[in-house]
Amino acid sequence: MGQRKQIDKPDADNGLYDNAQETYSAIDSKQEDLKREIELHAESRMRFYFRFIFYVSSITSRLNKKSKKLLRATDFVDYKATHQWGSGHRKKDVGAQESTHKTERKSDDFRSVDAAHKCGLGISPSLTKLVEQSEDPSVKRLYEEIMRVISDTRLLPQRVNIGPDKIIDELHRKRAKDDLAGISSVVPIFNQHVAATYLSHAYKEMEVYREKNRQIMTGDKSSKKGDSKSDRAMYAGIYLNFYRNWENIHRIVTSEVRIYCIDANKYGV
Repeated sequence: MGQRKQIDKPDADNGLYDNAQETYSAIDSKQEDLKREIELHAESRMRFYFRFIFYVSSITSRLNKKSKKLLRATDFVDYKATHQWGSGHRKKDVGAQESTHKTERKSDDFRSVDAAHKCGLGISPSLTKLVEQSEDPSVKRLYEEIMRVISDTRLLPQRVNIGPDKIIDELHRKRAKDDLAGISSVVPIFNQHVAATYLSHAYKEMEVYREKNRQIMTGDKSSKKGDSKSDRAMYAGIYLNFYRNWENIHRIVTSEVRIYCIDANKYGV
C-alpha cells in the first residue's frame, strides 16, 4: 500500500464549506467522550461515503461533456485512502485516565490514537491530471469537494481504527465498485431506500465482527489479547446502536438530499 499524501486542511472560511458547516465536523475542535465520538464517526462515514459517490459521479459527468472518449467514474477511484488531513499520536503515559471507563474518556486520552478516515476511499492520479487540464470551473470545484471528502479524519483510539472501523472501510470498497459501475452521466440519488440498504449491510457485517470478538470474553480476559478483543467488541456495539436509530437516519437523509440538490444545481449535473 502506498503512503497517503498528507495535505493541509483548508480554512473554514475559504468557500469549501459553504453548504455543510454542520456536517464537516473536522472544523470543530471540540472533543466529545469516546462513545459520542464513535457515534459521530459512524454518521460521518455514511455521509462521506455517499458524498464521495455523488461528487465522483458528478465530476465524471462534467468531464464527459468535453471528453472525446467516454469516461467512467470507476476509472478515477482508488479503493483505499490516498490523502489525509492530520495525524494520530502515541503516548507513554495517560495518567489518571486509566481509571476512567474507556467509553467515557476523550480520544486524546488514549495512548495510541489514529486519524481515522471518514470516507476511506481515494482518487487516482488520472483524475488529478484531467482536472489540471480542464478549463471548466465546476470541475475544479467538484475536485475540491472530493479532496475534502477523502482527506477528512477524526481522532480515534487505534483499537477503534484498526478494529470495527476497518469493517466500514471494507464495506465502502465493496459498495463503491457497484455504486459507481457504469456511471458516466447519471448522478445517483440518495434516499431512504439507499440509506436503508447501506445500514443493513453495515449492521450485518458489524454484528458478525462483534460476535467474533465477544467470544474471547468467555475466556481469559486478563490477557492483553483478550482485553483488545473485548474492547473491539464493545466499540462495535456503539456502531450497532447508531445503525439501529432510524430517527438519526431520517435526519441524515433529509439534510444530505438538501445538499445534493443545491450542489447538483450549482455544478450543472
